[in-house]
Amino acid sequence: MSKHFLIVSLMMVLVLMLAACASPTSPPATSAPTAVPPTITPTALASEAAEFPKLGNGEPAGDEEPAGFYKPPAAFSFPFTFKTDKVYRGIYEQFSQAQIFGISQGRAMQPPDLLLFWAVDPSYSVDQVISELRATKTMTSTENQAVQVAGISGTQFDATADSALGIPALGKFVGHAGSDWRTDSPKVHLRFIALPISGRTLLIYIEAPQDEWDSFLADANQVLSTIKFAANTP
Repeated sequence: MSKHFLIVSLMMVLVLMLAACASPTSPPATSAPTAVPPTITPTALASEAAEFPKLGNGEPAGDEEPAGFYKPPAAFSFPFTFKTDKVYRGIYEQFSQAQIFGISQGRAMQPPDLLLFWAVDPSYSVDQVISELRATKTMTSTENQAVQVAGISGTQFDATADSALGIPALGKFVGHAGSDWRTDSPKVHLRFIALPISGRTLLIYIEAPQDEWDSFLADANQVLSTIKFAANTP
């Protein structure tokens, strides 16, 4: 056998041995597809919220509703969503240029603990609302304070009264001039929050007996902390 064939033979044997020892080629690893969570838009969130019932059984306040994710009736001028962690009753009144929506705790007839949202007549600005409210007689008021609700800046102040209180401005705000809004407790603590939204004024009204104020204010603040307006720009 010639050297040439011997070398070729040896090379072929070497190639076969190397091929036998080599690891089998594995296909490149592929990662599992990543699941993308669905995007929840504000519109979708609002559609998931239940409309808080208006009135129930002909009473001033509606039936008690469980904790949940809610929105005001569709006719309310300022669409928003909110969450409750306790039982509340619904309140709603419709006027020609204004509406009152709210939730309450306690009895259906003249509930003592109120968190109300007033879509004020469009002719009233935030400053006018605060000025008219501060003119209420026989109540003691704190200084005005800056406040934010759902990212919207506004003005608030507290007031107390030791006897039944009539508030003429609240009647005017919904087109009932001369018809005073009266508190449901003789010794009452109130908070007024006025916010500018879409060229109008939203008044948030909190009312409770003085001896229940701290407890109900905590409940009201819980609800206010969850509010999301459909439009967050003044």
